[in-house]
Amino acid sequence: LALIKVSIKPKYIYSLKVDEHMKIGDPVLALGSPGGLGSTATSGIVSSLNRELLQLGSVIQIDSAINPGNSGGPIVDIDKRVTNIVFAGIEDFEGVNFAIPSKYLLNKLEKLYLGGEVRHNWIGAGLFEKQKKIEVGYITPKSPSFYSGLKKGDMINKINGLEFKRIRDIQDYFMTFNNDDFITLVYEREKKVYEINIK
Repeated sequence: LALIKVSIKPKYIYSLKVDEHMKIGDPVLALGSPGGLGSTATSGIVSSLNRELLQLGSVIQIDSAINPGNSGGPIVDIDKRVTNIVFAGIEDFEGVNFAIPSKYLLNKLEKLYLGGEVRHNWIGAGLFEKQKKIEVGYITPKSPSFYSGLKKGDMINKINGLEFKRIRDIQDYFMTFNNDDFITLVYEREKKVYEINIK
């Protein structure tokens, strides 16, 4: 996604809306240019909420027809507000498509408006939920976690003094930081507790 300045008076203006009350079955409209066919709208419903897909945090699943040309396009609710942004569909599975909640976009708009570049935050650790705790499943070589000494099997106790039981909440929390920020991570390894800083 990019933030651009245009010198026109648009016929329509769609407001960004953080919708924390979206429900399964809510009607949605996907706008885009599938196959190069501009100004195409396809209707559908919200099929599922809080899908944890890759490192993207919590996304929604919709059954609107989505094709190449829809990616990056808005999902609009019945009040003509942009609540989500289309980003993916599963090939060969009709009506299984995904959209990013607008709250993630709103997190980055100010930085884009001020001329900054948005880079996605990561620590390079694959995390898993295990009995209401967060366990490190793998470490990406030459990543921030790799250089900090974090290892597979470590149990995450706290991040910046906060306790987390769901990976989705950690992903949302990381999206509030800039790339050069440091986090303090407390973890347990072989019944011993350690504290490290990760950039």
